[in-house]
Amino acid sequence: MKFVRDLYYRLRCKMLGKKHSYISRVPESEKWVLISYLPEVFYHQDNPYYMKVHQNRYEMIRINKVFNKLGYNTLIVSYNSTVVPENLNVKIVFGIEPAFVHLSQMYPDAYKIYYATGAYFKHQNGMIKKRTDEFNKYFNVNLPYRRMVQEHNSVDIADCILQIGSQFTLKTYPEKYRQKITIIDQSSMNFQKAIQRILKPTRNYIWLGSSGNVLKGLDLVLNFFISNPQYTLYIVGPMEEEFKKIYSKSITHNIHLCGFVNMDSCRFMEIAANCNFLIYPSASEGMPGSVINLMKLGVIPILSEWASVDDIKSLGFILNDLDIQSISMAVDWCNSLSDEEINRLSKKCSVYATKKYSIDNFEKQFETFISRISTHLYEN
Repeated sequence: MKFVRDLYYRLRCKMLGKKHSYISRVPESEKWVLISYLPEVFYHQDNPYYMKVHQNRYEMIRINKVFNKLGYNTLIVSYNSTVVPENLNVKIVFGIEPAFVHLSQMYPDAYKIYYATGAYFKHQNGMIKKRTDEFNKYFNVNLPYRRMVQEHNSVDIADCILQIGSQFTLKTYPEKYRQKITIIDQSSMNFQKAIQRILKPTRNYIWLGSSGNVLKGLDLVLNFFISNPQYTLYIVGPMEEEFKKIYSKSITHNIHLCGFVNMDSCRFMEIAANCNFLIYPSASEGMPGSVINLMKLGVIPILSEWASVDDIKSLGFILNDLDIQSISMAVDWCNSLSDEEINRLSKKCSVYATKKYSIDNFEKQFETFISRISTHLYEN
């Protein structure tokens, strides 16, 4: 009978499309969790290069492991899937939009956990418009809005919200939602070896980010270092073509455009070892992997409020605002530090990030969270 049941579910899952769904069964259990996230990870989990591209891939494996450990079968579908088998005994719907909304509508009686991996979307959209409008006015150009999030009602329909981030991330939400939110610490890159830090008299800086150059404050960083060529800056990450074109004739000799660099490469280690400070005036984040991975390597963070770890004031510098004046104040602070203070902060950042942002700590927090919800479900 179990063989027939498993075959039935797998045939239904196959209808969703190859590698767009994944089923994990628990012996004798009829309880299901529907997960809207990253099913494709399970087809590549033996590929170390694939798995190291982003920490969410290992987190997906641990999320599924916890649900199975607690007695739930799981059906994981792509976050943009619109086709899901019906008539399952679904106890929990978990995941990200847009499929989270669709699954919640299909199973209205299930307990709904919205997995928020970024800041509140209305905060992000608002900051994208604000920063891009400022950029366009400054350069008299018409750069489009990038990384806008489509409107959705996940936070409204969710029974609770599991938020990757910090207490600063929590503040991006209107107060009426905050009581629903539990913060979880994400994991980070598992670096193979420590680096030998090079303390430079010029106190080198790094900006590390992905798409959304204006949202991530790259323009502010470039404007400061172009005007202050006595400081060295490494830009690691892709530059959007329109953005790059605007700066093509103004980049100074002190700014090194490195492009995309694999974080598990010798080249990345070389850059990180050569930099004392990360400068990252992002306008919207959950918890940026660039920050915690560089902290693990001993790079001291200079961060906007929205990109900050909870204990930023004892680990680095928090920017007053998203402007050149705030960056200038941060650099003055860096210049005020002695070599001994830099070494102390560097080691402190590495210990803090390594302990707090580990995959084992993520799994432990996630299991505690789901266990509490599971107990609540079966008491009522």
